[in-house]
Amino acid sequence: MLPGFKMRLVRWTGPLVAGALFGAGLVGCTAFEDHRAALSQMAATGHYAQAAAALDDPKTRGLYGGKSELLWELDRGSVALALGNDDQAVELLNRAEDRIDRHREQSVQDQVTSWMLSDAATTYIAEPYEDMYVNVIKLLAQLEAGNLSGGATVEARRLGGKADMLRDRYLKYKEELDRRAGGLGGAGRGVVSVNEKDEFVESTLGTYLSAITFLKTGNREFFRVATRRLLDSIRLQQGLIGPVREDDFRFLADARPETVDLLVVALSGRGPTKYAERVGPIPIGTFPVYFELPKLQGHPSRVARARAEIMLAGATEPSVRRLDLVEDLSAVAIEDHRRMLPLIYTRTLLRYAVKAGLAAAATEVGRSKAEDRDQGLVQVAGAILGLAFLMGTEKADLRSWIFLPGQAHVGTLNLPEGQHRVRVVYEGRGGGTVYATDWRAVQVTPDGLRTVVAYYWN
Repeated sequence: MLPGFKMRLVRWTGPLVAGALFGAGLVGCTAFEDHRAALSQMAATGHYAQAAAALDDPKTRGLYGGKSELLWELDRGSVALALGNDDQAVELLNRAEDRIDRHREQSVQDQVTSWMLSDAATTYIAEPYEDMYVNVIKLLAQLEAGNLSGGATVEARRLGGKADMLRDRYLKYKEELDRRAGGLGGAGRGVVSVNEKDEFVESTLGTYLSAITFLKTGNREFFRVATRRLLDSIRLQQGLIGPVREDDFRFLADARPETVDLLVVALSGRGPTKYAERVGPIPIGTFPVYFELPKLQGHPSRVARARAEIMLAGATEPSVRRLDLVEDLSAVAIEDHRRMLPLIYTRTLLRYAVKAGLAAAATEVGRSKAEDRDQGLVQVAGAILGLAFLMGTEKADLRSWIFLPGQAHVGTLNLPEGQHRVRVVYEGRGGGTVYATDWRAVQVTPDGLRTVVAYYWN
């Protein structure tokens, strides 16, 4: 290439080059992304104490800043529950819920940032499934800590109202999608799930825990409503919450407070993580094509069944209680995220179209200033730089709650008063044991409820 042409090329494409370099400076492998990838590996291997230490490191806290602080609170709170630190879990997740309530909509600054760059550069706003599971995990922590009245009862009431609120939020998003899709000549329509009657998939684990809470605290009407809602949710959401059997929970309708002394919740696997689905890079003449969409991918658990083994005081052999699958949290999260994708898709498509149009326009300006013999080279250079600009700024927001459990098996027992020992045994699809927790001492009282929450990460 001749030196004179090099100078002309810089002059013609200079603004686009600056934009491409600016975009490239915003992305790449960052310390925050490395940290989150390491956390994901700890979640996959059950290194909860290591994760707590990493999250508590002051240098790590600095990586989250103000835009991602919610993620720190969500993950640190769920790690605290996994380590048996129930009060800490409640405190951290209370802070997370307060933050969610304060930041349900993007600020003006974040809206500008989102449209100029990408959602990944804005303050993180919890997805509906994360908003719901904050209360579910807090409810678990309150029950395990023995805080029924004023603790678990508060979370159960919040959870009931949360599902209704999230339905309203979904409808608001859908109206916004329809409005913006109209501006694209209908693009984006038809992407919404066909199951629009039940717009938001509820947590059957949360509803089950609410029913047990109201049963033990004597709130008979709330208990009746929660039980009916649980059975209805299982029936209406079949195929979305995992292979949950309605028959396994019909006994609740006739349950009495004195017949439930011990609640066992066996959590296993881990929740879904996000990945980028990329379209492009493809140069179409001077019009560059590249954008990314965030998708959730599940991590199937090895666990097919779970059981509680109880060594009663003075017994020589344990008794066994099969635990019932109540929810595949990962499947629910993926479905609720999928139902929000049309709005994300529309917003991404609009933003990309504006950027690609500007890139194409800049290339055409360069071509108009170029000599005839340089037209082809200017077009190629413009297409390459346009793609570089889009690849540097059009980044899917891959932030998500890493330490959310994947699925839950539950069961209640009626035990004699006294101190007993309990452990949870997880079984694989072939029927063999894949993991067994340590024995845990439980003190059963006539009118109380003791809750055991077990974790297996795989």
